Formats: sequence, C-alpha cells, structure tokens
Amino acid sequence: MSVSAGIPDFRTPGTGLYDNLQSYDLPYPEAIFEIDYFRKHPQPYYSFCHFVKKTGAKEFATPAHYFVRLLDEKRILHKYFTQNADDLESRTNMEMKNVIHAHGTTLKSHCSVCYAKYNAGEMIKALD
Repeated sequence: MSVSAGIPDFRTPGTGLYDNLQSYDLPYPEAIFEIDYFRKHPQPYYSFCHFVKKTGAKEFATPAHYFVRLLDEKRILHKYFTQNADDLESRTNMEMKNVIHAHGTTLKSHCSVCYAKYNAGEMIKALD
C-alpha cells in the first residue's frame, strides 16, 4: 500500500530494499532487521534509519490508507493488520487502536536492553 507514497517494497529486483543494502556490509540483506544481528552490530540499522529519515518517502497517506480509515469510521473494520512499519495510517487521523503492526511501528521505540520507552520524536532527534 505504501509503494505509491514513495516507499520501496522489500523484494522487487533492482528497486527493492533488499537489493539496495550493499553499503551496509551485511552478511545477508534481512540481517539489518534481525534482533540478534542488531544486538551485535547496531550501526547498520541506525545508519539505515538515518538514511531513510534524510532521503525518506513522501510523508503522506495513500488513497488506500484513507479507504482503511473509511472502513474504520463506518465500523466495518474490526482490526487492521499491516506489515508496514511506516505508520502512514496515522496520517489519516484514524483511530490507531484497531491497527496491529506485525513488524513494529516507527511511532514508538524502546531500548532492547532496559526496555525504556521512547516516542518517535526522541528517536528522530537521536538520529541527527
């Protein structure tokens, strides 16, 4: 749903995210999102986040995101499961209580050691 907002998918040959991670010197592309790899080598993930922040996608929801909000408003939608971590649903001002982020969310973060919670604004400042 988010490709039309300028966010690349993961697996399209040539343009997909996994085909464009060579500069991070990873053992395999998926490692950048694996917790065990992150705990030993956090820098590639943070560098990637910094890159995404600086060159990121357009920050707007697509018509499909607004359609999901409409279904929610009409109480047709009971739960909305998404694999996307871009949180473009939140830009539609829909109630996020019905959104389930299968792969996490960029709206909130926590320390993987002490589990202290951080909001998106704090994380963005830390990436600068």
